[in-house]
Amino acid sequence: MKNPATSTCKKHKEEMKLYCFECEQLICQDCTLVDHAGHNFNFMGDVADAFRKEALSSLLPLQEAHANVTAAIASVEGREKDIRDQGVDTALTISQSFQDLHSILDNHEQVLLTKAQEVVKKKLCILDSQKEDLQLVLTTLTSLMVFIEKTAENASDEEFISMKQQLISWVQEISQKYKYLELAPAEVANIGRVMPQADSLRELCQKQSAVYTSVVDASKCQI
Repeated sequence: MKNPATSTCKKHKEEMKLYCFECEQLICQDCTLVDHAGHNFNFMGDVADAFRKEALSSLLPLQEAHANVTAAIASVEGREKDIRDQGVDTALTISQSFQDLHSILDNHEQVLLTKAQEVVKKKLCILDSQKEDLQLVLTTLTSLMVFIEKTAENASDEEFISMKQQLISWVQEISQKYKYLELAPAEVANIGRVMPQADSLRELCQKQSAVYTSVVDASKCQI
């Protein structure tokens, strides 16, 4: 709502209802006759309306800038939301990928552990069988040694002379069998010959690490 003029001319004691464009000030009716004679002036209300329109028109660039900045803020906020959403999706993808890769590694680990147990079991079985055979030979040797020693100690001269040839034959026979007996362990202790070496396992881990990296890089590209 327009406010009515309330200022009074100090010189003429009249209300200043006019505006002088040359002097850019409010004046009264008497001022137009002397101090502002020949100047361009108009009623204050009309001038104020024109000034209002001019001021409002000058806001157009600001209004346009305001709209552009508002749209830019909305765009930035939209981009922030997209990044946050994609960040969540990427984190889920990475977590799931690592879970899958861990599962693959766990399966590899279980396979290798099972194979190692099988190799150990097989080798121990072979060695147990060899040990049983050696125990039988040892028992035979011990028995023959004890028998000959007891015979030599307890038999009479006549009995020992008569048994001498038989005893020597037994000794030669057993000694001949012993000569061709395999005494070295039938299995080596190094199961690495049939199992992956440390370098092979390290290479497997490096391959899995490369897969991890590719998954992370692929996830980054989605952002």
